[in-house]
Amino acid sequence: PLAPPVSSLFVPAGGDSGTSTPPAPSSSQPTIDVVISVAANTLFDAYASFTSYGSTVDLAAPGDLIWSTFPVSLDRTGDGSQDGYRRMSGTSMASPHVAGVAALIWAQDTTLSSLDVKARILGSVDHPALLTGNKTVTHDGRLNASKPLLSTAREVADSGCSVSSTSVAPNVPGKPMGHGKEIELDS
Repeated sequence: PLAPPVSSLFVPAGGDSGTSTPPAPSSSQPTIDVVISVAANTLFDAYASFTSYGSTVDLAAPGDLIWSTFPVSLDRTGDGSQDGYRRMSGTSMASPHVAGVAALIWAQDTTLSSLDVKARILGSVDHPALLTGNKTVTHDGRLNASKPLLSTAREVADSGCSVSSTSVAPNVPGKPMGHGKEIELDS
């Protein structure tokens, strides 16, 4: 397989099957440690009914009824406006939120590695009460866009999220050891 450049981070949509069937690529594949796979949540902070979930999906981000640009020639919203915007749903609406936060982190500090950026994002997810039930993702949380921009490497380590050359995993209170992979943060 092709190895990505050191400063690359891939943020694919986690899939819209509504099941735990893994999409590809996923961050659970040890050869792809620079992947953050994204589920979709609703504006009520619940997992969207269509979103894929499970051990191959890392976190959730807004992905239900997201305003998006749309070709005017195809924009038939019913209101006759054909303004080029439409509400759309899917994990493909969620993953750009995560990619955007990664870009902002790198804009703030260009010396960070892909693993550092991934650790900042996954180590600062929020845990809304409605992101529970039979759907779970690796980090059981929703993207928080401001926390990783305000955090330092030490704060990420203190959050229980750490980095190795193969993966990122949280230490989740109330979850048994072995939830994710145990790894270390290089100081």
